[in-house]
Amino acid sequence: RALAEKEPANAQYQDDIAVLLDDVGYFTSERGELDQAIKYHEQSVEIHERLVKDQPENDQLRVRLAVSYGNLGLRLSDARRYDEAATIYRQAIAASPDSGFLYRDLAAVEQRAGQPTNAIDHYRKAEAAFTALNNHSEAGKCRFGIALTYQSQRNFTAALKAFDEALKEFEAAKNTAEIANTLASLGGL
Repeated sequence: RALAEKEPANAQYQDDIAVLLDDVGYFTSERGELDQAIKYHEQSVEIHERLVKDQPENDQLRVRLAVSYGNLGLRLSDARRYDEAATIYRQAIAASPDSGFLYRDLAAVEQRAGQPTNAIDHYRKAEAAFTALNNHSEAGKCRFGIALTYQSQRNFTAALKAFDEALKEFEAAKNTAEIANTLASLGGL
């Protein structure tokens, strides 16, 4: 926090500090210190929110804010604080509404929180974003998430259909590792 207060008028310096805080948060979480990692990510979000407020037309800062939100959401999810994580991911999506990754991460949190309808809806939004970019591998991961959600609901017919669609996406992407993971999951039905 002291570094962030050092040059409050220097936007580039502030952005660099926020990115550094996200990096420190990541490494802190890797050491198993989730509560401390969350604090670092919260500080990063705070700085990026202030920067975006001061420069609302700056799209790069909005994307950086979304990344900071996403990092915080991930750590909150790791700490099993799913409701808070979902709220943060919604804020991230508001900052960067075209990001398939944010929709997919929100869907995964909702799946873990026992909100399958919301999870499937957000997986589909993520899939649409990736499909628009012709990113078959990431679209396949979304289909895979849908399949797992249906499977957890014991809706095996819908799960099998979604697994099949995921396989088609992975084949289109020539992603053999994901094909193997999908086939292994099918063994668990």
